[in-house]
Amino acid sequence: MAIEFRCSGCDKLLRTPEDKAGKSANCPECGHRVTVPAVAPPPEVAFSPADSNASGPGEDDFDSSSDFDQNVDGGDDGYDPNWDLTRERQSTPDGDQTCPMCGTVSGPESSRCRACGEDLSISNLNARPGRQSIDIGEAMRDGMEWLKPDLSIMIAATLIFGMLFWFIYMVAYFSSLILAGLVAAMVQGGGGGRPADETLFGMIVFLGGGSLMTILLGPPYTFLTLGFTRLTFNVLRGNTADLTDLFRGVQGFLPAIIINLFYGVLVLVTSGPAMALFMFGALAEDEVAGSGVGLILLSGTIFLIGSLLQLAFCVYLWPYYWVLVDRNTGVGETIGLSLAITRKSRLTVLGLMLIYGFIWTIAYTMCSLPLLFAYPYLVMMMGAAYIQVRNNSGTIDASTDPV
Repeated sequence: MAIEFRCSGCDKLLRTPEDKAGKSANCPECGHRVTVPAVAPPPEVAFSPADSNASGPGEDDFDSSSDFDQNVDGGDDGYDPNWDLTRERQSTPDGDQTCPMCGTVSGPESSRCRACGEDLSISNLNARPGRQSIDIGEAMRDGMEWLKPDLSIMIAATLIFGMLFWFIYMVAYFSSLILAGLVAAMVQGGGGGRPADETLFGMIVFLGGGSLMTILLGPPYTFLTLGFTRLTFNVLRGNTADLTDLFRGVQGFLPAIIINLFYGVLVLVTSGPAMALFMFGALAEDEVAGSGVGLILLSGTIFLIGSLLQLAFCVYLWPYYWVLVDRNTGVGETIGLSLAITRKSRLTVLGLMLIYGFIWTIAYTMCSLPLLFAYPYLVMMMGAAYIQVRNNSGTIDASTDPV
């Protein structure tokens, strides 16, 4: 006996043997993760000749070429059911929508529940079939559309985020100045006058102070960014967003710190030597001016290569904050999911980042006020892009090559 049911992502009719009940697989149509329902015994009713002509799902409704039933696994494969949004759309055979909050049925084109006013467009995020690539235009439109109902709380969160980060930045900055003073005293041996080796002195102060600032800024920035991402994700899910979400960056904090450390090492390995060579070249004496120019050119080449590597890191792993908030995964799984999610959309991610940088630059150069509107919109835009491809997570398993 076969079990017949419909995919909750694309509504395709699926069929699999009865012994697969309770197991999991990916829909052959949209890739959405589905669980085979348990078979219920049919009610005993008297048979009549008219029943033989009753309409029901025919063979044309099924994909005979599909290997769905071969792909059904044991359900205990590491798949996390919490990966799905908790408020999925429910639809009737006519395409009408059932409100996830009050259960009232509304028309298929309704954006809000006619009874309680629930925003169905937001509640239905998980019902969208997963995409292989990001639609930049849709991400920009959805980012603005989803920002409007919660604009005030997003602006307030941006203001709090900015003020806290500014305070932390100033603490780190003055700490680096103190370090520079201590280094100067050590280089000069406690005496006055110019240091014996100005080049070495400048490198120690510049690189040492910059490294200290990075170390001091990293943990609080990671904590606040996780909190802001959590608040934004609650808005996207249609849940109640609260400013206290900003201070709920504990979940995912350690994996985020480790991934950020990877990025910091990448920056240090690529940009550090470039900076050192540039300073040696710029401070070279007149008699070795030719060598100084060569060092500057070499530093530029190293810096360019390093910048490309850093850009690749950002493109390949851009959703890792979202994955951490969404799934609360470890370092390895977060990196694997981020690579798999972006596999077929890396050029569009690059385009999205260029748009992000352009809008940010325009807002920053005008004054601080536009940033209160630009930053929450940009984060919401990236969240909308993540929503587009996050539903492909059901196609990711341990055997998937993420590169």
